Amino acid sequence: MNSELPKVLDKLGVSVIVKDIANIPARESETHAWRTTLVRTIGRGKDAQELRLTTVMLAPTRPLVHDVVECLVHDTAAGEQKLWDFAQTFTAGKADEHAETLHTACIRIGRRVKRFFGDQWTDVTRAEQGLAPVVKANKAKGERRLKKSA
Repeated sequence: MNSELPKVLDKLGVSVIVKDIANIPARESETHAWRTTLVRTIGRGKDAQELRLTTVMLAPTRPLVHDVVECLVHDTAAGEQKLWDFAQTFTAGKADEHAETLHTACIRIGRRVKRFFGDQWTDVTRAEQGLAPVVKANKAKGERRLKKSA
């Protein structure tokens, strides 16, 4: 795990609610299905809104918030590939109906994830790669400083 992703998620106020989905596991399988709901509040005071993004994740142990986001980042990236490239990577080169269904699901998930994170999506993807978020310069402050010093 990289150290940047938990920092960015904490800064954005993203938390996760995880529930174990009752199912009959396959023999000798340690994988569980988890219903994960990412929660984020945007705005302040009366304008505050709570955003939620619910997905299902397969994992052997209870996933943490950064585990869920890492999976969603990878799913989004898979949806951005062309179908042929997706098939080469994920379905042993078979670009059949099954591969197309999986690819379409990744595209839909990607749209939902990008809508959930909004303008901070690039910071999340950079943090998942272990890179620091992009620092945004405030032009108005820079212009004022120039005027004062001139």
